[in-house]
Amino acid sequence: MKVYRIDSYTGPAGLALHEEPDPAAPTGRQVVVRVHASSLNYRELLDVQGMLAKMAPLATRRIPGSDAAGEVVAIGPDVRRVAVGDRVATIFYADWLQGRMPAGMNFMGRSSLQDDGTLTEQTVVHEDELVRVPAHLSFEEAATLPCAGVTAWTSLFVHADLRPGDSVLVVGPGAMGILTCQVLAAQGADVVLSGTARDAARLELARSLGIRTIDAADAEASAPGPGYDCAVDCSGAAAGIRSALRATRKGGRYVQVGVTGKPIEFEMDQVFLKELVVTSGFASTPRSWNRAAAMVALGQVRLDPLITAAYALDDWSVAFDRTARADCMKLVIDPRLPAGTIVDGGAA
Repeated sequence: MKVYRIDSYTGPAGLALHEEPDPAAPTGRQVVVRVHASSLNYRELLDVQGMLAKMAPLATRRIPGSDAAGEVVAIGPDVRRVAVGDRVATIFYADWLQGRMPAGMNFMGRSSLQDDGTLTEQTVVHEDELVRVPAHLSFEEAATLPCAGVTAWTSLFVHADLRPGDSVLVVGPGAMGILTCQVLAAQGADVVLSGTARDAARLELARSLGIRTIDAADAEASAPGPGYDCAVDCSGAAAGIRSALRATRKGGRYVQVGVTGKPIEFEMDQVFLKELVVTSGFASTPRSWNRAAAMVALGQVRLDPLITAAYALDDWSVAFDRTARADCMKLVIDPRLPAGTIVDGGAA
């Protein structure tokens, strides 16, 4: 089978395509999944550049990629939850299956071990690391949920405890920002999305989904009354974080969703002087995944407009470069596609 491994932390040049044997027959509660879609996150950019390895010890020659959906092709003798032929998706954390985050959890999530990443034709996981993909989700859509969709739900409604009617500013109109706005609106929040002139196409996409948008320069002035009840930064940029903090009312909540990938400067006094509650959240449990999938089923959240294109596994470096340039929304890798094939999605 084809599989990518990080041979060195030198960006795309350090990522090599290998031909390796197919997985051995699964034992115990192991499940072999044929990957049909693996989505790319900003996390993957940081990974191949060695940024994740600076945060925690990681295995060598790992398979990158954290979010995948596919079909069960083999099961171990003790597997009870899934069967051959089932449509499934991987969850982000193999050791966080329910309740609050375990104290000793591996916070780096999937792809931090040598062989558990998703940029491969087949992957072997424990059956508890899988959720069933409902019929209303395509493989591409299901592969966008583990990191992006579940993170949005957990950050906003588990940790920030947002309520219907709360005014919320979301900064950064990428796939994460637009998905966050949809989740907020579905729960009754009064949400507005800010972006800059270079985000014109993304803001237009957001408006087509019924999301109110403003120019980033007007974020503070647009705040209702004393400020927004909550601000959510999905940009990971210093300017976006500063804008979000300034636009939040006294006693409000600030949620960091975007990954900065580097040290940044911001006004910590905004937190102190306004008595802000600052929080964030990870992609969490299977229950949160299923909650996010249900919102799609109800038409409250649309994922298809956020998927720009699918690329062949052989062309991962092309998709990587495009993600790094930020001239797309969400890209997925489909190992079934022949090399050089690009299947356009719903996003520009």
